[in-house]
Amino acid sequence: MINPNDLRPTTLAGLKRKSKTLAKVNSIPLNAAQEMAAQQCGYSNFNHARKVLALATPPKFSIEFIHRWRDRKIGAFGTETLHFELRRDLMDFPTRWYNQFAYIDAKRERPNKMVGEYLADTQSSARMFACREARSIQFADATGLKRAAATRANKIRKRIPYDGLDHVLSWEHPDTKQVMIIDQPYTALPKATEDAWIVERRNACAEAGLLFIQPSWDGIYWPDGGCGFYLIVDQKDQSFAERVVADLDQYEPAIIEDDANIVSEVRKLPIRA
Repeated sequence: MINPNDLRPTTLAGLKRKSKTLAKVNSIPLNAAQEMAAQQCGYSNFNHARKVLALATPPKFSIEFIHRWRDRKIGAFGTETLHFELRRDLMDFPTRWYNQFAYIDAKRERPNKMVGEYLADTQSSARMFACREARSIQFADATGLKRAAATRANKIRKRIPYDGLDHVLSWEHPDTKQVMIIDQPYTALPKATEDAWIVERRNACAEAGLLFIQPSWDGIYWPDGGCGFYLIVDQKDQSFAERVVADLDQYEPAIIEDDANIVSEVRKLPIRA
């Protein structure tokens, strides 16, 4: 069974994520969890780990993602510009992202600038969409996966033995064509109930020859709104799943709206005579 918490982080972001998990699981302060995580990974202390991992941090590319909005109820329009970083140059991704990556309907206007093509009807919606679209790009950046062909994805989906799949995404390795299904249901449940829910689905998938995995990375659709993030693959593709989980574990945290670097521009709609 794949346990993301057993993976040894190779980036500072991954070590910080492991620390937060340890703090939650063991009910200890974050600084104590950081020391524990560092020592579990073979470092003398957290400061030692931070210095070593900082030197191994990959180069980053600064990205702008702009989402437009128009709200006739308040008589205003504007843009929400999300600033974030990728490990790969945006030029390495497709020029147009519609139907290529999850939740993306955008085009690249400059080497470091993406513009959403859907006009949101409120400012808050534009901010939510921008973060969701950025998380899709983050996932692709971290894993190197692309959206799966429907025929290959359906072969896995038909084998999933439980109902209630939600906000489903299908990704595949660009070379091996190994498929991964992502299930992102609303899971605003007490922890004990959620744990039982996960065990039930993991066991059901195992009987169907599938792996049901919960990474430590927060997810794509709406992690700050109560959506879970679960990966489903064929059991024979366990090594593929382990690589994806490890890539996500070492990656920067999923962009959350409350913590995102978003610049807003608001203007009044012209008054019609």
